[in-house]
Parts: sequence; C-alpha cells; structure tokens
Amino acid sequence: MSSRNCPYPQIIILQFSRVITIRQIQFLSHQYNISSKIELYSYSSIPEEYLNNNETGITEILNLKFNKIGFFTMDSNESTGYATKELKSVFLNVPSLFLKIALYKNYENQLNKYNQVGLYSINCFSETGSSSNQIIDYGYYGIHQKEEKQIRKY
Repeated sequence: MSSRNCPYPQIIILQFSRVITIRQIQFLSHQYNISSKIELYSYSSIPEEYLNNNETGITEILNLKFNKIGFFTMDSNESTGYATKELKSVFLNVPSLFLKIALYKNYENQLNKYNQVGLYSINCFSETGSSSNQIIDYGYYGIHQKEEKQIRKY
C-alpha cells in the first residue's frame, strides 16, 4: 500500500537472483485502492557497480537504463461496489534481472480518501531449464523516484 496522498508514479523494483526469462506476471489489486495504469520495465544485464559492491543502493538501481515493456490498466471496480479484488495476468517473453513497476494515480472513489494505490501480490513466473513455469524468489524495493528509502528485502 502506498503512503497517504503520495506523489505518482509509485515505483516498485523486483530483483531476481539471476537473469531470468519472465513468462507471466500476475498482479492482485486492492479492491478500492486501485492504480489507473501500471507500466512495466526490464533491465537484464548485471550492472558493473552491482558486481563490485555488495551494498548497491537504490539510487544506483534507479539510474539503470530500463527498457519499457509496456503498460496495462486495472478496472476501477466501481461496478462491483469495490467488493472484489482483480487478478490481472500479463504474458511476456522478457529477460530480466530487475523488473521495474510504475503504479500511476489511483481511481478516485469514496472509499479511497487518501488517494492510495495497493497490490496484494505480484507473482512472477519464469521458464527454468526444461521444467515448466515456476514462481521464483525475488527481492522487493518499495520506493518513489524522488525519495530514497531503506531497501527492504524478503
């Protein structure tokens, strides 16, 4: 969940343990704190700064030249009375070490008093070797472009 009355876009960067080929990403959106647009970007090389420094900061990662994959929109959920969550699946064939997700301004509604956006989950599936799609482990960086915050890894 974003902070109250935050600036947009809000940025999430996922870091994978190695360069992988993303086949599918699933986004489970909050039922009323919904982003009006979500953009996806990929970075597939291992940055030199990253190899030489185990404590690469968020500023260095933000300064990488990400390639735009595209964007999609979520439903405003007005038709359900904001009672259901939307699961959106995006099918790709993109190599990635870092996946940048930009969440744009929320849909306005009476339940979202503080203009927040939220996702319950992001699931990434990749093809690894000869096995079928599998969920992979990732690191999570919750940041905004104009603010540097502590890196949170899961």
